[in-house]
Amino acid sequence: MTSSNAMTACARALGLVAALMGAAASAAAQDAKTMVIKTGTATLNDAQHEWLKRFAVAIDKNTNGRIKAEVYPASQLGAIRASGSSACRDS
Repeated sequence: MTSSNAMTACARALGLVAALMGAAASAAAQDAKTMVIKTGTATLNDAQHEWLKRFAVAIDKNTNGRIKAEVYPASQLGAIRASGSSACRDS
């Protein structure tokens, strides 16, 4: 994957996460239950993984714990193509 393609894929993933956060925040406002967002990377202990960990903390802080983000590094949620295509299929 070229750097440009990686940046485009990352931007799309961030857009999807933002949309999910909006939907989750709306649903959380209606329902007092804690919602969980699973985020994943193909790598471990690098900048992307570190960013996701910080992002998860920010989600928890900014939603007062109503939304909990779980970070799954090293393709724990599946291969890159599989996780991306299932996200598109399930939406």
